[in-house]
Amino acid sequence: MISKKQATAFVSEIFPIDMEKELLNFVESTVRLPRSKVINSEVGTHPDILLCDTGDDLFIGSPTLTALLSDYCSFLAGDELKDGYPGDVLYNCLFTKKHLFASKFADKKILSYAALTGREAVIVKQGYTKCSVAVCGKESFITSDEGIYKALYNCGYNVLKISGKGIKLNGFSCGFIGGCCVNEGNGNMIFTGCLDSIPGGGSIRDFLKNIGMNVISLGNYSLYDFGGIIFVH
Repeated sequence: MISKKQATAFVSEIFPIDMEKELLNFVESTVRLPRSKVINSEVGTHPDILLCDTGDDLFIGSPTLTALLSDYCSFLAGDELKDGYPGDVLYNCLFTKKHLFASKFADKKILSYAALTGREAVIVKQGYTKCSVAVCGKESFITSDEGIYKALYNCGYNVLKISGKGIKLNGFSCGFIGGCCVNEGNGNMIFTGCLDSIPGGGSIRDFLKNIGMNVISLGNYSLYDFGGIIFVH
């Protein structure tokens, strides 16, 4: 039986309607975040580009979201995004209870908040930090990036390294695993497509099974990077 949560999910402006209907089995409502007006590629529609979840009921992100998000969560506006790398990765950062994993291009308000809350900032080369990481709970993660893998492992986290090949994203050679999933919080890892569509999908299933997680697919599609799904409670 599917457990329904009292939550809202932030999704991409281009998130498929049929996937949204499946997602509504797990959340009360969805909010489509508007495309960035300054980023020309499809990543301008990605939630993990537009804002950062600190894990403390506070989100830090693009000032263009201030009015929209004020009804759903505590929100702190940072600097405006810019088209192309590194201007589009200001908020693409990963918070855990003890650490902030981010590139040197992270918005200063994210770095200040990490310091304020006693998190150690771990700087990695990969600017698309959050995109590159699937957060699986129980201090467990999946990534295709070697530098992030080493950083997580050296900080004591349980981490699976994958190839990252086969993930779809229009305009790019491939997408990232972090943009394809969300930890639902009740033992379910939800994916925007089928794990069997990518090399190493079986190893992901085994990894999640070993930490007590079920795999939920929102449709029988090739795994697609929509910039993640962000839950707000």
